[in-house]
Amino acid sequence: MYRLQPRQTPMRLSHEQLSTQLKQPLRAGYVIASAEPLLGQEAADAVRAAARAQGYTERLIFDVESGFDWNDWRMQTRSLGLFATRRLIEVRLAAAKLSQEALDTLGEQLREPGDDVLLILVPDHNRKLEESAWMRSLTEHAVLIAIAQLRASDFPAWLRERTQRAGLRLDAEALKLLGARVEGNLLAAQQEVDKLALLAGGQSLSDEQVAELVADSARFGVFALMDAALLGQALRLRRVLAGLRGEGQNAVELAPYLMSQLLLLARIAEAPPAQRAGLYARNGVWEARQRLFQEALRRAPAAEWQQRALECARLDAVLKGRANGDPWLELERWLLRIALPPAQSRRFAA
Repeated sequence: MYRLQPRQTPMRLSHEQLSTQLKQPLRAGYVIASAEPLLGQEAADAVRAAARAQGYTERLIFDVESGFDWNDWRMQTRSLGLFATRRLIEVRLAAAKLSQEALDTLGEQLREPGDDVLLILVPDHNRKLEESAWMRSLTEHAVLIAIAQLRASDFPAWLRERTQRAGLRLDAEALKLLGARVEGNLLAAQQEVDKLALLAGGQSLSDEQVAELVADSARFGVFALMDAALLGQALRLRRVLAGLRGEGQNAVELAPYLMSQLLLLARIAEAPPAQRAGLYARNGVWEARQRLFQEALRRAPAAEWQQRALECARLDAVLKGRANGDPWLELERWLLRIALPPAQSRRFAA
């Protein structure tokens, strides 16, 4: 017997709010859109645990990739065994998008859920994705758990909370070192916290002990590099750049994204404040990332950003061997001129 799901006000929850909602009878569906694999995994585990506790004894899992057969999905989900059971139907999307057929099929399940709960895992989250037509349609009858990428400034507090939850006692220097070793990679961070808690056995660990026990698994990437430049984090910028070079990255391949972000910053700096919201929207800069641009705009006037934009031609020539200079050194100096206030950045003039 299938019940028609009454129209409900769309619900949007953070990762932290989910546990409270799951103490109530489960809704027809949950959509977990996460830019952080660890937090998305934890949210999905919480829904699964709540489903088991509320008598959903069967679990169906579907991995949706290109060419997925939705007719087969309908046959499997609409067929009942000899003994009808309450089921958790899990749909794992390979990409953060859905075809119209997929939307129609999942929408039908959410409107007429029967004794089932639908769990949809989306491997990304940002404001543009959340406001897309397909996501709004999908969450009309489902709870959206929106998990954005953790900001670098929030990572120390997040790590401290995780060590406390695990009963791991670290002094200030040890906690700082652990953060440096796993920064930007929450999954690696949680794994190291669990390992250290087991090895410590309730004893406090020093920074020397943490250095011996924890591998340097910080995630370096071009996005982290530009974020550090926009935020004015010169030391972090140099560390990320050294990490990228050590991993065998090519400076030429990093440049297009870095330059595109700087040119966008220069355009925003030149625009009247009333027009900046439109520039952010047209270029897909969601709210959390706008704060990085705003931090850079506070650090220097528009003329400085126009000058950095003009320097892109010189940087491109060095990177491609059309002008003399060391590519990595030239890239570092250019990024430092972005990260530092004007009075300090002139020390790194080309």
